[in-house]
Order: sequence, then C-alpha cells, then structure tokens
Amino acid sequence: MIEKAELYYRIGNYPEAEIICKRIIDKYKSTPIADAEPLQDSAAKAYYILGAINFKRFRDRASKEDLKGALALGEYKACFLLGKMAYEEGDLELALNYWRKGTEQGDELCADAYNDHYRDSIESDIYEGETDEDGLPHGLGKMDYAHTAHSNWLGYSVAQKRYVGQWYHGVKCGEGKMFYFIEGGYEKMTYFGRWADDLPNGRGEVRVERPKGDDNSHLHEFVGGKREGWGVEIVDGVEIGCTWKADRKNGRGICSMGYQESFRGEWVDDVLIPESVTPVTTK
Repeated sequence: MIEKAELYYRIGNYPEAEIICKRIIDKYKSTPIADAEPLQDSAAKAYYILGAINFKRFRDRASKEDLKGALALGEYKACFLLGKMAYEEGDLELALNYWRKGTEQGDELCADAYNDHYRDSIESDIYEGETDEDGLPHGLGKMDYAHTAHSNWLGYSVAQKRYVGQWYHGVKCGEGKMFYFIEGGYEKMTYFGRWADDLPNGRGEVRVERPKGDDNSHLHEFVGGKREGWGVEIVDGVEIGCTWKADRKNGRGICSMGYQESFRGEWVDDVLIPESVTPVTTK
C-alpha cells in the first residue's frame, strides 16, 4: 500500500497519497506494540510523505506529528516548521534547537528559513547570563542577536548571530566566541579569542566552514577588530604568514600553495611586490 502512496506523491496526487498514508498510520497506531514492528517501515514512510506534502502544500498548517515523522527520515526542511511552531508557543530554546539542527545538516532551504525567520521574528536581542546593578550584561553570558546588518569583515559579508563569553558593563570584553550569519555560499563562521570594547582585540582565530574542501582559517592579533602584527591565514587552500598593519598585509611573509612551490615575498597594502619574490627551497 505504501508503494501506491509513493507513486501518488511523485505524480502530485496529494489527496490520494494522504488517504493511503493516514490509513497506514492508523493501522500502525492501533496495532499492539509487540506486533507493530513489521509495520514500522511503512508507517515511517507514510509520516515522511505526509510531512513532505504538508511542507510543500500547507507549510504553516503542517501537523507536528507529520513533521516529526518526516524529520526522523531526514526531511530536514521540516525543522523550520517545527521550530516556527515552537517559537509561536513561546518555547524559544526548542525553536532554536530545531532551526539549528536544520542548519547544521546543510539543507539550503532550511538554513535560509532559519536566517530569515529567526532574525525577523525576534524583535530584540535576547540575553541570558550575569548582569550588573543596571541590568547590563556583566560577567559570563550569552546574547542572541536580531536585526543585525551585514558588514564586511576579513572579506566576508557577516552579521552577528550569537555571542557566548565575558562581558563588562554591557560590552563584550575578555574571552568570548561569536557565531555569525554569513553570505556567499559558506556555512558557518566563528571567532574565538579576546575582546575589548565590543570588538575582537588581542589573539583570536576566525574559522569559516566551507561546503566543500578544507575550512578557511585566520589566526591573528587584532586591534579594534582589525588585523595587526603577525598572522597566518589559510583561504581556499593558500596559506600566507605575514605581518599585518591596519588590516592589510604589510611586510615580509611566506606563501604556501599546497603541493606547489612556496615562496617568500613582501606585501605593501595587500599587494605582493613581484621583485621581492624568492622561492623557498627544500632539502
């Protein structure tokens, strides 16, 4: 019977697919647990089909039961709808868990829904943690951000998503980790390190997860959010260790391109001076 439901679903005859799926689920529910195991596979597929139909056709009217059945089989787009339901019921933590799960699975549609709905539906930043006498974040705490504009940092278009770490009378100060929204085909971006006056300040590392290939990483000394002093970056497989000044490469450094030859050279305002290039020889 489930094969018929699958066929109806594929050709877009959703009403017939629903009728069959509901019969399968009703039979599964009415069967004693000891005898229900042979029906589990068909029931799971029926939940999946109902969840997929609800997502495609009904969206906001999808039932939790159907969506959870779909989610159990990897239909991670259902995470967004489950998260939306939880949010509307006032369970923010459960909503974030659902949205985060969908995002972490790399499902593009669910990630977009997480970014758009989460940021648009929360009217103000949400803080949990220690505070000072004026109620400002002070000590250890977590802040979820809403309605933050994208800005360019280290060549990526990013917006603040969540900060977990130390605060000083309302500003980020001390050790902390920031999670960012990121545009341009990347999945996640995080900064972990020192902060002062709400900006990266001191030793810190930025890591950008990529859908394919190795992650990008940036290990630097920061001053007011800008790279300053010696730092090492690995971007798209190319590693550069160099001195930075005012957020640009300025000084001697070394570049390694994987299996290709490495070389030393000098950069001025992010531009490599051709005459300064010398190959790095290996014994």
